[in-house]
Amino acid sequence: GSKPPVAEEPQPTGDKDGNTTGDKDGTQPKEESVASNRGQAADEAVSINNKKGESFEDGATVYRTQGGEMPNASQHRILVDANGNIKIEGDNMLYVTIDDAAHQVYFYNKRGGSAKGAEIVSFKIPESLANEIRANGVAQDLGRVNPGKPQISDPTKSTGAYGLPKEYIQKLQDQAIGGTGKIEQP
Repeated sequence: GSKPPVAEEPQPTGDKDGNTTGDKDGTQPKEESVASNRGQAADEAVSINNKKGESFEDGATVYRTQGGEMPNASQHRILVDANGNIKIEGDNMLYVTIDDAAHQVYFYNKRGGSAKGAEIVSFKIPESLANEIRANGVAQDLGRVNPGKPQISDPTKSTGAYGLPKEYIQKLQDQAIGGTGKIEQP
C-alpha cells in the first residue's frame, strides 16, 4: 500500500493569526499537552493559565495574605511556582482582595509581617472574572441563602475584599494568568 499524501492528514485548527489550537488530530490544546509532558503537578494545574490575547499587564490583581503568628495566622492556600504560576489548595472559603494591595498590607502587619512568616501572594486574572466576582457578590450575612456566590468581606475597609466559595476558587485557578504569581513582603 502507498502512504496517503500529507494533505489528507487532519491538520491543526487555527485562528486568524495562524495560532494553532490543537495537535495534528485537532483534539488537544498545545498548552495542555506540553504541561502534561512535563509531569509537574503545579504546571498541570495551571496549564490553561496562558490565555491568548492577554498580556501580563491585562486584568485585575488578586491578593491574599498568608502565614503569620497565631491567633491571627492565615493558612498557606495559594502556592506560587518558580515560573509564577499558581495552585490553590483546599475548597473552603478563600479570602482575597481584588485590586486592593493596601488592604492586604493591613493584614500582613496584623499577622506579624515577615518576622512572623507572613507573606502577600498576588496574581492576575482577566478583568472579566474580576467583574463577575464583583457583580455576583452578596453581603456575608446573605451567604447562607446564596451558596456558591462570592461574599463581600470587610466592606467598611475595602471595596475589593471577598470570600470566595469553591466554585470561584476553581475559576480563579483556571483563569489565573500564567507567570503573574508573586510572593511579596512590603
